[in-house]
Amino acid sequence: MTALIAAVVAAGCVSSTEGSPLPSPGGAENEPSASAPSSSGDQLPYAGAPAVADPLDTELFQRDPCQALASDQAGTLELRYPGTLRDSSLGKACEFRVRADRLALVEIASLDRNPYGVSAIYQAEKDGKLAFFEPLEPIGGYPAVAYGALDERDAGACSVVIGTSDEIAFEVALQQSAGNVGKKDPCETGSMVAEMVLETMKAAQ
Repeated sequence: MTALIAAVVAAGCVSSTEGSPLPSPGGAENEPSASAPSSSGDQLPYAGAPAVADPLDTELFQRDPCQALASDQAGTLELRYPGTLRDSSLGKACEFRVRADRLALVEIASLDRNPYGVSAIYQAEKDGKLAFFEPLEPIGGYPAVAYGALDERDAGACSVVIGTSDEIAFEVALQQSAGNVGKKDPCETGSMVAEMVLETMKAAQ
């Protein structure tokens, strides 16, 4: 799922068949390529993005975002544990499959190779790269935004990006199980997962 920020900078792939990822509304590889500062003189944050008042040390999770969910949290979400770590153009990503539905998943991705934090998403919106863009109430005290280069919320897909510092952001991209599509807001579910991720990160400080 890390393919939207790399495409929008480029954040996500939702698999139609296991092992065959397709571009999703979010995902680290789908973040807008136009999400870097509009000029070299721009300072973080930019493009209207909020500042991160209390940055977290996320080096551990940048190396291995599979550590961002504890086993009990994954159990609450009915995810297979541990997740599968992989590399992406914007950082490491970890995929957790839903136990009861092989096509449903949650992916947590570090976007540290695109060191512009949530400003990258705000810039992508200004550049007209996004089909939907929804700033969220802070999650655990940290800025968050739901977005998609495609709007696939009706199909149960959404990506939520949280800024853990002005430079570093993490993305939670998900595809709901078939039984939840149309019944639950995937962005609300993504926000819930993002809150769990922040709980884990804060506990590691």
